[in-house]
Amino acid sequence: MPQFWAMNAWIILHAAAGTLGLICGLPVFFLSPKGPWHKKVGRVFFYSLSFSFITAIGIALAKQIPFLLVIGLFSSYFLAAGFMAIHPVGRRQNRFQNPAFWVDVFGLTVALAMLCTLPLYPQVGMRWVQGGFGILLMVNSLQALRRPVWTLEAGQRFSRHFGGMGGAWIAACTAMLVVQSPQWPFWMVWFGPTMVLTPLLVWRGGHYIRKMRIG
Repeated sequence: MPQFWAMNAWIILHAAAGTLGLICGLPVFFLSPKGPWHKKVGRVFFYSLSFSFITAIGIALAKQIPFLLVIGLFSSYFLAAGFMAIHPVGRRQNRFQNPAFWVDVFGLTVALAMLCTLPLYPQVGMRWVQGGFGILLMVNSLQALRRPVWTLEAGQRFSRHFGGMGGAWIAACTAMLVVQSPQWPFWMVWFGPTMVLTPLLVWRGGHYIRKMRIG
């Protein structure tokens, strides 16, 4: 019985943190990065989703839910990569002493694990989902390893920050839809948030980068 209540409390905290992160997601991407509110809302967004993703991994392992484990690991990488893009430690030149390097190694490891475990899924649809997200994660992490964040210019660092946080937000929206299980087609539940939100984030991120270059 204590384990039952502990797990339910864990799930409630996970859901509450995820909901708060989702709510903060939209305004933080439209607030000016140079303004104080972007940083304030951004901190709530970051810490809420961090807690939600970490607890998702724990719940997935305890309850043996593969898709939740995949989303938790996938999302954690993008959130950490987005954070490292603007964190001072990203300026260190020694690759092996730089946390940003190990974040990208973690992303590549998760991507390889996602692709190698595809045969374990009996559903063809889930193979497409995990395969697609695994390839996306592999491309992203390999690109980051090839061009470390501390070698990038300010606009490129911001682009990686924006892309990482945006990717984490999209993953959180996807997880919410999957858990709620609306009566929508399979592809819409899993890929709908990516198709709808990615163009919005690309447009908004491009707008900020153009302003930074002009300024």
